[in-house]
Amino acid sequence: MTAEFSLDLSPDAGEIERINAKLDEVGEAESWAPAFDYNIRLVVEELLMNIIMHGAENGECEIRLSFKSTSEDVTITIADNGLPFDPLTDASTPDLDGDIAEREIGGLGVHLIRNFVDDIGYRYESGKNSITFSKRK
Repeated sequence: MTAEFSLDLSPDAGEIERINAKLDEVGEAESWAPAFDYNIRLVVEELLMNIIMHGAENGECEIRLSFKSTSEDVTITIADNGLPFDPLTDASTPDLDGDIAEREIGGLGVHLIRNFVDDIGYRYESGKNSITFSKRK
């Protein structure tokens, strides 16, 4: 089974509900395992929130999510015209060993993303950030 969709999103956390509704449709149709479903949703939410919080200037940003599911994997691309930012190289590395009260805030989301997907890549081209990740089923 192959499923594909694209969504144009505003830089608003409320858009996560709309994304989750589409993921519900595909996940139910393909009988995704709960852990797989959780990983996909967490990564999408983390990437979207990073764009909203750090990339959207004055709350303005055009975001496009493209989704494709095949029998082997799910691939998602999130593109935006916000501030250039490569979360794979520009985000700080979190301190996972220090006392939690003394750790710097930030970086943990990117760490989780790297551990929850099988492949991930970033590019900045023609004024747009684009991050693509895939997760094998």
